[in-house]
Amino acid sequence: MYGQTVLARIGELAGIEWDHDAAHSAVYDAEQTADLFCKMTNRWQTLAMLDETSNSFG
Repeated sequence: MYGQTVLARIGELAGIEWDHDAAHSAVYDAEQTADLFCKMTNRWQTLAMLDETSNSFG
């Protein structure tokens, strides 16, 4: 989805604020990963709904 493998880069591309000083703390990275997961899931759901809507007009 974001074409990156580094959590900080993915977070920045996803619009998630990133604290480079807090990065690599297990808790911080887990929280950021959870935020990213939610953002990606919501985006997929939105895309799926758009796909269903466009298919219903076809």
